[in-house]
Amino acid sequence: MIDMNITADFFIIDDQTVDARPLNYLLQKTDDDSDFVPAEINITKDVAFFNYTSGSTGNPKTVPLTHANVLDKLRKYSALIEVGDTMLGWAHFRGISGVRFLISGTLSGARRVVNQGAFTPERFFKLVQEFNVNVTFLNDSSQIHQLLKHPQIKTADLSSLKMLHCAGTIVPLHFIEKMNSHLGSSKFCNSFGMTETCGTVAINLYHSKNNCTGQLIGDCEAKIVNEQGDRLGVNESGELYLKDPFMFEGYLGDDGNASQHFDREGFFRTGDIAHFDENSDLFITDRKKELFKYMGYHIIPNEIQQFLDQIDGVDESCVVPVPISKYVLAPAAVIIKTKNSACTEEFIYDAVSNSFADHKRLRGGVYFVNSIPRTATGKVNRRLVAEMALKFYKDKNMVKRNN
Repeated sequence: MIDMNITADFFIIDDQTVDARPLNYLLQKTDDDSDFVPAEINITKDVAFFNYTSGSTGNPKTVPLTHANVLDKLRKYSALIEVGDTMLGWAHFRGISGVRFLISGTLSGARRVVNQGAFTPERFFKLVQEFNVNVTFLNDSSQIHQLLKHPQIKTADLSSLKMLHCAGTIVPLHFIEKMNSHLGSSKFCNSFGMTETCGTVAINLYHSKNNCTGQLIGDCEAKIVNEQGDRLGVNESGELYLKDPFMFEGYLGDDGNASQHFDREGFFRTGDIAHFDENSDLFITDRKKELFKYMGYHIIPNEIQQFLDQIDGVDESCVVPVPISKYVLAPAAVIIKTKNSACTEEFIYDAVSNSFADHKRLRGGVYFVNSIPRTATGKVNRRLVAEMALKFYKDKNMVKRNN
């Protein structure tokens, strides 16, 4: 770790590196345990974890989180978990969701079921029933989609669940409604958080009348601003800015660029487009980086995706911009079809054209694939999907020219 100018010991949970020790090293017996004295730390300055952002729209960034960052946020989140609860998590420990799962269980006195396999509906149902799981954390709406389309959702015993928590991506309302119909007295909780905020900043614990991510927790502050940096009002969409009592101070290796990430009042520029309604519920619309314009008209990819995902025969979709000329971007849809789906490119194109304004037509094309690229944390890697779509678009137009 010499390149980082850090002299502290590093411990790695999953992988092995030359510069770090395995976590099991801490469990080895020594001859001087009785003389152990915890090191003195500055909780607001000393780093507890280095976590990576998901990298869904670009390269992952390294976020140094201090002891105060971690304990303050997880103390608030742990209030949602009761002593004796059994928790099941699906996130990698390299991400903030994995850290939250690891520490919030300790702070709450809960039992943790540590899953080391990939998420599958079969594995989810098996573990929930085998361990009588009370609280489980999913980190992508596609996992909700997989559960809903699996036949076992109708027969699985989910009565032990008190809370099914999903974060990391926007969850469509129809997913929430369908999931709640299978949960009985338990609760589906949509939430919003970031690595930079050490996890959850808003969670919907009270209703399912819409797909909001709930209300701010603890003493987190937020504001919605326009492109000029002016504050916006109720039901006005703009970029979400956040501030916590203990905020991260910048990305590793990005010294001197704090002004790019924080405004003069100390609010962090999240890059998410959002608004608050009259009940102070927070709605996340899309990532600012993912928005684009076609002939001067704004395109919100998630709006089209949510429509496509409700079409019979569509398993999952991702809408990205494709340059159809030197200066023009147009929406393109990359789609995984369900088994025996009868969907065609023409059908999908016409469905969007008949339901949206002209500038939202899929002029960049409709492309069927067997899988969609994902990041290490399970989120759709939109950058790679955009590269796929561009290649498909070029290949398709090359064939047209040759014919």
